[in-house]
Amino acid sequence: MLHIKKNDISSKLKKKSREIVVTNVCNLKCGGCCQLIGHFSKEKLWFISLEELEKTINLLKKYPSDDPLKHPITIFGGEPTLHPEWDQILSILKSHAPTVFWINTNGRLGHKR
Repeated sequence: MLHIKKNDISSKLKKKSREIVVTNVCNLKCGGCCQLIGHFSKEKLWFISLEELEKTINLLKKYPSDDPLKHPITIFGGEPTLHPEWDQILSILKSHAPTVFWINTNGRLGHKR
């Protein structure tokens, strides 16, 4: 007989990476990109809305990490800093302090910290 053990889903989510993709736009076309970022035609490019970003952050915060530095909320894309509302995104992230966010960028645009 097969015995299925019940799992506490919230404890499993605390150990998973929490990621938010804000765009599929990228300034590079890396051949090894597993998401084919930078290879899309203009009609297939998209950006997350600020409302959707806020909703997603609030959802992920319901499952706080046991170790926020090891399992932060990662913002990525494409190149997230190419989002046309990037300054507003940064303001939203700051408003959620002390939640830890990492920004996954290729760093090729010369932005200041």
